Amino acid sequence: MTDLGKPLVSIIIPVYNAEKYLDRCMENVVGQSYMNLEILLIENGSTDQSRKQCDIWAEKDSRIKTVHLDTADLSLAKNTGLEIARGEWISFIDSDDIPHLQFIEMMVNAGISDLGQGRPEIIDCDWRQIPGKRKWKRKRIIIYEGQEYARAILRGHNSGMAVWNKMFSNKLIPWLRFSEGHKYESKVALIRAALHSRKVCLIPEQLYHYYVHTESITHALISKYEEDRVYSAKQLIEMVSETNPVLLPEAKSMAIKLFALSWLRLQLCEDSTNANQYQRYIRTHINENKYGKMYEKIVVLMTAYTPSLSSFLYRFNFRRTNQ
Repeated sequence: MTDLGKPLVSIIIPVYNAEKYLDRCMENVVGQSYMNLEILLIENGSTDQSRKQCDIWAEKDSRIKTVHLDTADLSLAKNTGLEIARGEWISFIDSDDIPHLQFIEMMVNAGISDLGQGRPEIIDCDWRQIPGKRKWKRKRIIIYEGQEYARAILRGHNSGMAVWNKMFSNKLIPWLRFSEGHKYESKVALIRAALHSRKVCLIPEQLYHYYVHTESITHALISKYEEDRVYSAKQLIEMVSETNPVLLPEAKSMAIKLFALSWLRLQLCEDSTNANQYQRYIRTHINENKYGKMYEKIVVLMTAYTPSLSSFLYRFNFRRTNQ
């Protein structure tokens, strides 16, 4: 089976210390029903066997190209992939996740379909979290204008703020850049790309399996991760304010939820300095807590006004789900 005449799809897979998961991921990547692929393994500073595994996979399949970076930086890895990608479409896959074997085929089919409203520049599929059970599933195809898609994401509707369950036209590469040196970098890049897209197509099929791992994480890493989450919230407000201020209320509402999540995460490591700063922000901006699911709004309110209770409940739930 070949895909002659069909668009080339570049799959960018950042790899960092993924020796336990990479082979599992790659089996489904090379086994995609859609074969016209450029597979870019961007290994960035791994200290385990990931580097060797990437080279072995490149030897097995001529569609695979491996790039080795010295710096452990997820954003740098993604940007490096974007710089060398030759595909008409761009997809990102995390090295510890598993795409459905028809992931690319069904995304491309949606991308080349007119659907009576023009061809989309972003394709967004439904996804499954493992372990975990999501409360809702998509039931139909949804077509958005780019700005309305960005609004829906910021309001917490229909999609996540990750890039791994999406496929992007290469026309969006100039705006699909990631802030190097920071975690949680996808939010700003995704919204910026959405605001520069004409059409976005959401399809109902669950084509991406997102794995949540419960390995222990140090308190120092939690603190650093949450600093980056807050940084992304501030960057989101700044970017929207400069490029599309009509969405500023949504951006501010998303930001206060990110501050609240960071405050809760810091309860695990008792980082009172940053936690106090984040709580002051939440209380100062509490009137911006306008959008999102009701439970999210309640969490923000509890973080602002009943911190001891919200801290206790978060710690309890964290211990229960990570036993």
